[in-house]
Formats: sequence, C-alpha cells, structure tokens
Amino acid sequence: MFLELKNLLSKYPNDSGLHSAAAMLIQKVGELDLAASLYKQAIKIDEKNSEANFGLADIAVRKKDYKNAENYLTKILTIEPKSSKAALAMAAVYLLDKDKPKAKKQLEMAISNDPSSVDARFMMSNIYLSDKDYASAKKIIDQAILV
Repeated sequence: MFLELKNLLSKYPNDSGLHSAAAMLIQKVGELDLAASLYKQAIKIDEKNSEANFGLADIAVRKKDYKNAENYLTKILTIEPKSSKAALAMAAVYLLDKDKPKAKKQLEMAISNDPSSVDARFMMSNIYLSDKDYASAKKIIDQAILV
C-alpha cells in the first residue's frame, strides 16, 4: 500500500488533497509520524487545508500534546471562523486538558455557528452534569431534542 501511495504522491506532488488523503490512510494504520509528515506537506502546498490541520490536531491529541492540538485547531478557526466542527474539537481538547471554562466557550461558539449541533449540546450537558448543574443540563438536553 505504501508503495502505491508513494507513487501517487510522486506523480501529483502539488496536490494538497492527495497528501491529506494519504496521511489519513497512513494514520489509520498507526503510522503517526509518517502521517504527520504528509499532513505538514499538504499544508505547505495549501496553507488553508483544514483537513490536514484536523489530522495534525488528532495526532497531537493521541500524543497528549494538547497545546499543539489547540494550535492546529486555532489555525482552522482562523481560516474558517464559523466551523462548528473545529470549535467542537477545540472544546474536546480543552476538556482533555481539564479547562472547562474554555471548553464551554468553544461549545457556545459551536452551537451559535450550528444550532443543530446535537454533539455540542450533549457535550455541554455533560459539563453541566459534572458540575451538578442539573437544571442547565436538562435545559440544553431539551434544546437538543427539539433540534
């Protein structure tokens, strides 16, 4: 598989999307360093490649490097300020890093950008439940059900 990917990448060296797709496949088989290298190449070709930044953020989270994950997600939010997917991912990173206030802020942004985001609402309700704020948790779950 790697040989075929290498040949494709050699044939299309300036295709950022191809580099990202190859990185995703390689990441799936656990070759995180090689995948990160391909994601970085994709970004060199197209600095606005959000999928490559998502991939690098995911790799950083797997390595428990939350600061780098935050940096990659911040790049996405700079490129796509209304990305509820990036805001939701950023909230997850903040929760892993034990920063509930920042996670709540990102979830509020995700919900504002995409009111139909059930995932953001349920993640927010889990924060409220962990804080024993049952009224707020119920309210946000009720809103999620209505969406």
